[in-house]
Amino acid sequence: MKLFYTLMLSIAATACFSQKETCNWYFGSQSAVSFCAGTPVNMGGSSMIQQEGCASISNTNGDLLFYTNGVTVYNKLNQVMMNGTGLMGHQSSTHSALIVPNPGNGNRFYIFTADAGAYENPPNDGFRYSVVDMTMDNGNGAIITSNKNILLMDSCTEKIAATLHGNGTDYWVVTHRWMSNAFYAYHVSASGISAPVISSTGSLHTGNDDNTIGQIKFNPQGNKLALAVYLDGFYELFDFDKNTGNISNPVQLTIPTNVSCYGVEFSPSGNLLYVTTAFFGEVYQFDLSSGNAQQIQATMTQVGMSAVTNGSFQLAMDGKIYLAHDNPITQGHAYLSVIENPDVAGLGCNFSYNAFYLGNSKSLLGLPSFPSNYFLPLGVNEHGENKSSLHVFQQDGFLWIEWNGVKNESVHLEIMDLTGRISWKENFNQLRGLNRKTISFTTSGLNLLRISGKEMRLTKKFVVKNQ
Repeated sequence: MKLFYTLMLSIAATACFSQKETCNWYFGSQSAVSFCAGTPVNMGGSSMIQQEGCASISNTNGDLLFYTNGVTVYNKLNQVMMNGTGLMGHQSSTHSALIVPNPGNGNRFYIFTADAGAYENPPNDGFRYSVVDMTMDNGNGAIITSNKNILLMDSCTEKIAATLHGNGTDYWVVTHRWMSNAFYAYHVSASGISAPVISSTGSLHTGNDDNTIGQIKFNPQGNKLALAVYLDGFYELFDFDKNTGNISNPVQLTIPTNVSCYGVEFSPSGNLLYVTTAFFGEVYQFDLSSGNAQQIQATMTQVGMSAVTNGSFQLAMDGKIYLAHDNPITQGHAYLSVIENPDVAGLGCNFSYNAFYLGNSKSLLGLPSFPSNYFLPLGVNEHGENKSSLHVFQQDGFLWIEWNGVKNESVHLEIMDLTGRISWKENFNQLRGLNRKTISFTTSGLNLLRISGKEMRLTKKFVVKNQ
């Protein structure tokens, strides 16, 4: 058991998040930053220059697979991927690209792209997807010719966000139609991409083409959605149903500057929302915990100020939020700013301007986008049903399960595969506070652990490697 405790403490000390698919960031002017060791490190080697939105993806070990600016795709060798040119994102689209894994095939990934508003090279090329197959080109990946630039919507804003479906396996990918108040939520499953769930709610995205600009983000729990409307100068917050794809309950949030609204990001707990203006340098925080629109607006707090243009926010696997900057005079900016303690309300969140030096590369306006569920803190249930911690560790054919119980009660533990076949189950007399259970378990592959009681329900995905 000594090995188990050492492993647990090591993991807790080095990373706030367990999934390494997000640990390699490629963005800006040839910037490449790795979070795989727990803290950011400049890597160098990037072949990409991108003004705004971009995406990168790694495997569960943290090994880079590929990255893209929504126009060109680069493989792990920093070379243009086979058939990886001519995608219909744009250098100047807030969310030019977003990568989502295929739930039915671990070797395939969707690249969703959104063109820039009609202010850039009209007409708008809309919302599209392409499919990468990592088994092609000797494992370096290639875009499947028959699945390239497939049109989903003919005119969209520069907004793409993704989060895990309520079933714990599939994904939702959301964008917003231009000249409309309609969100389109696409269910991505092993069967493919469904017809969209359309929710007409919130403000009308219309008027000057600059109103297509601005980030959109899910919280890590996947039940809240926020966005920025650039020129009209406001932000909106919504509820999201992870089971149905419906978006509802709009809350409009404003700041004193009320123009050039660009960045949005949630804290790891989802209780705090951060927003930026691009050209005025301000960083604001809203406390969402009350659930009341007037009270949320009343919590508006300016927590930071930048001397250069603010770009995109992005939560990282170290539990901090990073902010990109651009400086047209120097053709980029050599630093990222950091919100060190994003779950602390008020100035205690510790916005640190120019906190991370990028070395020989530069930031522009964009940072890579990821599905939000990758940033669930350790112990937070992916289904959002309870925030009690749940950890699973594997060693020599055994699983060590550890969780915090909310009360003394009998609970049911079960492990199943992704088809729903139960491979182990047991009732357990849970104590309030820390509980531990050790079992012999050798079923390799991706499994789902579920703990159910009268007042709690926890789930946790884990992988058992071949013995």
